[in-house]
Amino acid sequence: KYTLTYDQNLQGVLEGALPQEGVYVSGNTVVLDDASGLSLSGTATVDKGDAVFAGWSLTPISSILSKTDTMRTGIVEQVTFTDSDITVYAVWAWDEDDDGIPDIMNNPSVTASAGENGGVVPAGLFWPK
Repeated sequence: KYTLTYDQNLQGVLEGALPQEGVYVSGNTVVLDDASGLSLSGTATVDKGDAVFAGWSLTPISSILSKTDTMRTGIVEQVTFTDSDITVYAVWAWDEDDDGIPDIMNNPSVTASAGENGGVVPAGLFWPK
């Protein structure tokens, strides 16, 4: 049996409760708790407001993400147990506009490139012929 542990990751006053640990067996795939209601106050840069939950990572991210950052790779929504315990670490982002949504998620980006006949289509999409 293996344990899934949710870690707060950064120091501060946690508003809300971390999800409970769970026990699983090899081969189990677990969808991670949403935890979108969590926030972190009492952090070093108080002029940016509270940090809000932005996701889970398999490795600690040692900073609070701002709206000008790029969302880090390694953010996971589920884990699969093989032969060891798993710890996931909270990823925090600033919420300067106090809407409850991490500011980094308010800046969607679209990657586009010129295609056939000079048309522009976002990456990953195609225009039917």
